[in-house]
Amino acid sequence: MKHLLAPTALIATVAILFSAVTPAHACSCAQPSVEEIVANADIVAIATVTRLVDATEMWGITGVPDRDGIASVERYLKGSGPAEITVDDPSGDGDCGFLDETDVGERHLFFLTTDDGAYKTHLCSGNALLTGEFVDEDTVNAYLAEVEAVTGPGHPPDGVDPTSTADNDLPREVFWALAILLPIAVLATATLVAARRR
Repeated sequence: MKHLLAPTALIATVAILFSAVTPAHACSCAQPSVEEIVANADIVAIATVTRLVDATEMWGITGVPDRDGIASVERYLKGSGPAEITVDDPSGDGDCGFLDETDVGERHLFFLTTDDGAYKTHLCSGNALLTGEFVDEDTVNAYLAEVEAVTGPGHPPDGVDPTSTADNDLPREVFWALAILLPIAVLATATLVAARRR
């Protein structure tokens, strides 16, 4: 039985690593209505990206850089939150990420979900660049007007962070690590105790 412990632990470790990795997929966006886009978001905000931060995932296999944006919120059209947020979008190269150096200093209309304690979005969420060299002001202003017709004019940040949770939910990776490794540790301990009694 002792000779099975090392292979079992190795298989469990590999299973944990692969369960934590989200495979890359080509990003293809549907064309929902403005009402659907607003309904799918927890937060709709107008914010200026002030800088980018490196947020490459710990379990990332592809090595594709993942840069998230720190954004200064002008107003919330849906939901509420602090004056500065980290906009978490996926890595680029087909995985629906969109933030890059050209976004720094520009105003955006962000549609965000508050999953796993983060302000998450992606290329297909309905986000719009409101300022910039190649922005068609008439088009973006018309889109913003459509959104505001659904949400109302919005309000300034109130400082309440909807992503902070009172409960201490374990991240998915930690949960699975404990769920798989804890029984193995118990089995290994029981096996060692039994072997010493012989």
